Amino acid sequence: MIRFEIDKVIALLACLNFLTNSVYSSIAPFFPQEALQKGVSTELFGFIFAVYSFTKTLTSPFIGKLMNSYPRKSIIMSGLFLESIAITGFGFLDLIDDPYVFAILASFCRMIEGIGNAAISTAIYALVTSHYK
Repeated sequence: MIRFEIDKVIALLACLNFLTNSVYSSIAPFFPQEALQKGVSTELFGFIFAVYSFTKTLTSPFIGKLMNSYPRKSIIMSGLFLESIAITGFGFLDLIDDPYVFAILASFCRMIEGIGNAAISTAIYALVTSHYK
């Protein structure tokens, strides 16, 4: 019975990991057209998309150290909160007309999204591996 509950938790964490990682690519189909309409140069597209991975790579080790002081559940919930802030921010980018402000805010949203996903992924992997010692 206990084994079944652990497997349910791991399945839930796998679904959560899948969904939060799919957020990463959810802007790819429509962002370039929106950015072009705002006057953002195509050279900035790569930078805006790369900020996510760069931020996630830099913050993951720090998140790992935070797990010694804070519960993994809190870290996952904080990551979900940060990702929701970032996605909401992307929704409001439509109100920005200046191309430079648009690019800076889009990059900032991607940074917040990277930090959030680093928290979620790191905590989920730590939780799953702690169940299979």
